[in-house]
Amino acid sequence: TAGWLRAAVSALTGRGGASANSGFTHPGKWFQGLDVTNPKCREHVHSVVSRAREQGFSFLKLDFLHAAALPAERFDPSYTRAQAMQLALRTLREAAGEETFVMGCSCPIGAAIGWVDGVRISADTNDQ
Repeated sequence: TAGWLRAAVSALTGRGGASANSGFTHPGKWFQGLDVTNPKCREHVHSVVSRAREQGFSFLKLDFLHAAALPAERFDPSYTRAQAMQLALRTLREAAGEETFVMGCSCPIGAAIGWVDGVRISADTNDQ
């Protein structure tokens, strides 16, 4: 994990403290889910997304959103996976503002209702 990421947020961990498995997402790439039950993580995510909005971005494609609901040990263990997903989506929506079009990618469709403006439901495209 990059130093700035360790300092700002907490990643989800699986059993034994290893990074939670984000699943098969891209050949040769490993992705970590952020633990949004940690208030410092939510503050960081909110800051990054609201900064994009303030800089004039009116369309945000937010990918790998499913990672918020990974089976993992959480900062606040009282949250279920579904509750953590909703907390992540609420944090993103509040940071983006209602005027920003939020495209949720790799996001459970039911969980996305009311939080994002569109959902990409297929895989990324590739020229191969």
